[in-house]
Amino acid sequence: KEIVLDDSKDVFLDVSADWCGPSVTMFPALCDLASLLKDEKDVVVAKMDLDTNELDRFYLAETFVPNIKLFPKGNKEDFVGYPDGQEKDLQGFVQFLEQHCKVDLKEMRRVRLPDYVEKNDIQPLIRQAQRCFSHYISQSSVA
Repeated sequence: KEIVLDDSKDVFLDVSADWCGPSVTMFPALCDLASLLKDEKDVVVAKMDLDTNELDRFYLAETFVPNIKLFPKGNKEDFVGYPDGQEKDLQGFVQFLEQHCKVDLKEMRRVRLPDYVEKNDIQPLIRQAQRCFSHYISQSSVA
């Protein structure tokens, strides 16, 4: 709670659960975002487990997961929910932050993001995780 409500930083928060397939699938992209932003002192990427943390219903009224929100620097009550139709991947997260963050991420998006994606060969890993999850769901629905 202290991290999210720190008025000196923009906080990108993912409320998720280990049992939630979409939360598990997007976790690598969230880690990649945190790695990319590790040098940005005014932006924090945070993850909160729905099952082990008490939620403040003013800020997190929704009960679904994953539940992603940006709590902006200077005015935490003016939080922004992540759009339903936007991809929950590294590029979608960066695009969302560019639209709503007070920090200029253009240089990071122009230079560091493409280098990071290429260096870490991220897209094949995401596709593999999605295939594994789809296979798991199809197997569990048969039982």
